Formats: sequence, C-alpha cells, structure tokens
Amino acid sequence: MLAGTWILTRALEPDLGTATGIARFTEAGPGRLHYREDVELRLATGHVGEAYREYEYLLEEDRIRVLLADGTTMHVLVFQPEEGQSTASAQGHAAGVWTAADVHDCRADQYRGTYRMDARGVLTVDMKVDGPAKDYRIVTEYGRP
Repeated sequence: MLAGTWILTRALEPDLGTATGIARFTEAGPGRLHYREDVELRLATGHVGEAYREYEYLLEEDRIRVLLADGTTMHVLVFQPEEGQSTASAQGHAAGVWTAADVHDCRADQYRGTYRMDARGVLTVDMKVDGPAKDYRIVTEYGRP
C-alpha cells in the first residue's frame, strides 16, 4: 500500500513555512521499504531551498518500524481502525480510516506523531515538536499523483 510515488505537501506551523515535493517508497528487500522525499522548502524568513529526507520502513507482522539512516528506531506504528469505526468496516486496504500514534525523543526534544490513512488513500502525518527551544507542528499530507 505504501510502495510507489506520492505527492507531499507540508506545513510548518504556526506560519513557519511550507514544503512541497515527491516522496518515494521503494522496495529494499523483503518487508523493507526505502523512503526518500525531495522537496522545495519555503520558510517564512524568505529562504527557499531544496531539501530531502531518507528513512527505512520495516513492515513487520503487526506494525511498521520507521528507522533513521543510522538504523535507530524513530517510530513504531501500529495502525488501528479509527475510534468509533467498527473493525468489520475497516477490513481490507482501502476501506475505513486507520490511525497510529507514536512518541520519540531526539536529544532534549520530543516528537509526538499521529498517522492517519483515510479511505481515499491519503496519508496525513501530524507531528508536534516540543523542546527547550522548539514548539511547532509539522503537518504533512501524502496523496497519489
């Protein structure tokens, strides 16, 4: 379901900037996807530039493990039918709405993420970042071209 090319739009809130571009999930072995995004980043400061990120996604039996480039686990995602939705209506790849949440610490900062895949196949990642010098949200929407 994740493999392939996605169009991404990202908002850095409140009013810090945006990013738009392409994300690709490519097969990298059994149960493994390589993720790379290439975006144009536009910051509220006026800076415009190209940026990229890369991760590995391990597709385990009941979860997805998202790894940083050094192999460190960043997120462990266990998708469930959205609250209030019956399990029966959420069977299959496209039916229903599925969500997962995870928290990870990065030095003194904490990243609280919610992942939501809707019935249309649009994935939204809402990441709240808090730390000694950080207080913002990163909201990314992925859709198929």
